[in-house]
Amino acid sequence: MKTKIILLSLLSLLLFSNCGTQKFYIGDTSGKEIQSQKSKFVKVLWVFKIGKKQSFSATGADGYIIVTKYKLVDAIVSGLTVGIVNMKSVKFEAYKTSQPIKP
Repeated sequence: MKTKIILLSLLSLLLFSNCGTQKFYIGDTSGKEIQSQKSKFVKVLWVFKIGKKQSFSATGADGYIIVTKYKLVDAIVSGLTVGIVNMKSVKFEAYKTSQPIKP
């Protein structure tokens, strides 16, 4: 019984310790959000990427924010596959600052 509690505690510690968010700011992001896109980033054996190539562009955007999250679902998939499949949730956001009207 004591061994099961220790293993369960270690598993939950590993599972929940990696949940986190990273934000990358590129350019001027103080304006209004004009476009966003969500996707999943999946790797097998930390080397091979699965899925289509991730690309994002917004015409006329002055800045971008890239948000990567390691959510609970991503941790569960990684845990059930013993780390063979790794997932992250990625959100791309484009921002446009309002330009003053020139006289």
